[in-house]
Amino acid sequence: MTSFEGISDLGFAFMGSKALFGGLHINVFTHISEGQGGAKTIAELAAITDVNERKLTTLVTSLISVGLLEMDAASGKLSNAPASEKFLVKGSKADFGDYLKYQISKQMYTMMGNVESVLDGKGNKTEFEDYSKWFANEEEAALYSHSQHAGSVGPAKSLARLLALDQSQAVKMLDVGGGTGAFSITMAQKYPNLKATVLDFPNVVAQGMKYVKEGGVEGRVSYLGSDANETNTAWPEGQDLVLMSYLSSSVSADDLPDLYSRAYKCLAPGGRLLIHDFMVENDRKGPACAALWALQHMCFTPGGTAITPAWLTGVVTQCGFTADKVEYHQLIPELTKVAICTK
Repeated sequence: MTSFEGISDLGFAFMGSKALFGGLHINVFTHISEGQGGAKTIAELAAITDVNERKLTTLVTSLISVGLLEMDAASGKLSNAPASEKFLVKGSKADFGDYLKYQISKQMYTMMGNVESVLDGKGNKTEFEDYSKWFANEEEAALYSHSQHAGSVGPAKSLARLLALDQSQAVKMLDVGGGTGAFSITMAQKYPNLKATVLDFPNVVAQGMKYVKEGGVEGRVSYLGSDANETNTAWPEGQDLVLMSYLSSSVSADDLPDLYSRAYKCLAPGGRLLIHDFMVENDRKGPACAALWALQHMCFTPGGTAITPAWLTGVVTQCGFTADKVEYHQLIPELTKVAICTK
């Protein structure tokens, strides 16, 4: 970075985030998209949202300035920017607005306020809840689960395409830390011969059956309510796939060798451990969003780390896998990779 403006943009970036969250809170993008022509004036939008027109004008101005909305100078009509129309309108195929609206805005955003305390050594697992304590709260578990499900369907479809499983072979998959089962459900939809078991906290998996029913995969995706870190939790054996999506960055790095070793043991010969997570490049120069996610996770998992492929390969080879049987693929551009480790 070489300019004052660059530092200012970074320092004030949180304001743009809150403008986005505010727009999602009152469904601005969906309301603008609805109806004939899909464009509305601020006055029309104020009537629909029941928000004071002056306040709405301030919010809309912010959303225009950051590129999320557009306004026709002649008519004063608002329309969504192409990305907003595709990703922030309820019902669109690529919509992940609920993920931003609930998990990022209401949970992750506030947790980032603990960065300084964690760095000072004042924040720890007793002060800032880890996942096991956090998800013991049924309301928090439900909020997180709903938003995470919305954010995971897209990456799950990409992973299903990447694996290109043989449609003629039955496949058993264990989805460790799989939440409501977005990855398992999506994989089962693409591969009718796949049966999956989702292992996660009881208050999380309790949310899953409605998604299974909606996804039309009843009887092929089941749930095991338990903490994957607990050594008395038995993992089903003879698995063709063991998936850990967003798990490795959400627990202490000290816990990973045990988790990967248990995955190795429950895999059938030739089975694959799939580790999908935020990863930075080996030189740690980026991607920035992946690095920032690691920082966010540190706020309630101080033992976590920013994962690189080289570091991860070193850990899994201590657990039975060999380096020449570990391959990496980008899953979400500039954000996540998946490591495919074959037994």
